[in-house]
Amino acid sequence: MVIESRKGTFARIVAYVMDVVLASMCAMALLKLWILPRYHGAGLQVLQAAQAPGLRLSTDVLVNLSEDQRLALLKLIGSFQWVIMASIFLYFFLSETLTRGSSLGKLIFRMRIVNAQSAEPIGIFRLCTRTAVSTTCLTLFFPFLFINFLIGLLRRDRRCLHDLMAHSWVIRY
Repeated sequence: MVIESRKGTFARIVAYVMDVVLASMCAMALLKLWILPRYHGAGLQVLQAAQAPGLRLSTDVLVNLSEDQRLALLKLIGSFQWVIMASIFLYFFLSETLTRGSSLGKLIFRMRIVNAQSAEPIGIFRLCTRTAVSTTCLTLFFPFLFINFLIGLLRRDRRCLHDLMAHSWVIRY
């Protein structure tokens, strides 16, 4: 077991970005191919009408929409947010559960999540806690994502907020 160094911190950030991009691409495919066409036809029509040449979706356009059109647009935006959040959570939770602590990005850089006390793979509850905190920081409270990683950069053991809350540690093997 190798405890993460500053060089390992860069690899961890790159692995995280790779994983988020992959999870987001899966979410966008799900949205485009299934959820938006099936459940949000009215919201898509509003967007298409508002995107006529030279017309931007601005306050002026939103003011001129009917109440039904605004509601359809809000439902579309809400679904978009929830699908992105759920996809990122499921990507990290499932990949790290199935590979005993490594997502695809972590596998590439030979990293694994372990219990901070025993160095054994963390359990489902701790993994769920870790993933929920990380996903919430990324999708709902984006400024907290920077605080989350700043904590990891400032700590000697390089544990971020989601690691501290789940009593986990990212190691290189």
